[in-house]
Amino acid sequence: GNLVMYNLTSISKKIKENPNIKIKIVNGPDSLCLNCPKKGVNCSETSVNKLDAAVQKLLGLKEGAVYFYTELGNKLKELLNPEKHAKICGDCYWRALGFCKNTFKK
Repeated sequence: GNLVMYNLTSISKKIKENPNIKIKIVNGPDSLCLNCPKKGVNCSETSVNKLDAAVQKLLGLKEGAVYFYTELGNKLKELLNPEKHAKICGDCYWRALGFCKNTFKK
């Protein structure tokens, strides 16, 4: 609950304050997973790897590569739509909590 919200809020704040921040692509649990109360329950390493692989394929990303957040954000806006989002993220804990509900609002 609160730890996961704090972690997500903290990362979001850093990105908003510096949209040119660099993001390293990793497979498996990452900075957003830190302190997640559902770790190991809804999000097995297999499901996280599957999600990571789908996003990497959609955006043409390479594991271990570093990208500017603005570059990733622009790719997401261009390539992701509600149908792809539902297929890729399906039962993701973040999505279930409504963190992505405004993703496609204009």
